[in-house]
Amino acid sequence: MVKAARSLFDKAEFGARTEEINALQNQYQMAKSQFDFAEKTYKRYQALYADSIISKQEMDELQFKFDAAKEQMNAAKSVWEMAEKGARKEDISAASGNYERANAAFNEVEAFYDELQIVAPTSGIVSNQIAEEGEVMAAGYPIVTIQIPEKIYAIFNVREDNLADFKMDQIYKAKVPGLSNEEVAFKVTYIAPMADFATWVPVKAKGEYELKTFEIYLKPQDRIGELRPGMSIHIYK
Repeated sequence: MVKAARSLFDKAEFGARTEEINALQNQYQMAKSQFDFAEKTYKRYQALYADSIISKQEMDELQFKFDAAKEQMNAAKSVWEMAEKGARKEDISAASGNYERANAAFNEVEAFYDELQIVAPTSGIVSNQIAEEGEVMAAGYPIVTIQIPEKIYAIFNVREDNLADFKMDQIYKAKVPGLSNEEVAFKVTYIAPMADFATWVPVKAKGEYELKTFEIYLKPQDRIGELRPGMSIHIYK
């Protein structure tokens, strides 16, 4: 539809090709020849009709053929002259409008088609399917949770009296029980600037105080394909 509208617009704006104009001129010449023949025949039959040699019905039939030949000649001439002169500004404007509307409709349909294809913003592993097939979801609502292997990290809640053992960018060794105690290297990438909740409360209040925790992130140095969220990690120096 867009290509057809564009072709009509280009034709209206730039005019017909030379070959098309020549073809229309030939059609006009053929129609004119037929009219000339019909005109000569009509004049001869008029004389015969005046002498009552032919009937009025025959004369009416010839009159009809003569008028039809004249109309065909005039129509062919108009089309030929229009092609030679080119389209009017109004025709060009109308063709341009049709093309713009067709192009806008195409872009709208294309946008609807693109919305049918749901593509994740990143590659990864689907860890949770939130929506079921056929379920109607609101715009912007997530349908799956994606785990990005390159962004996996371990979270430790370290008691404040052990916080001095952890430094930014320091490497630690750890074992993962869920992976047959495989030894993995982890790097400290984040240490919370503020303490969180208390994990140790003294039994005797005298001379002792509560110890709070700090959240620390450690990222594996190598990709661990079977590492899953929620697994336990035992860390040591």
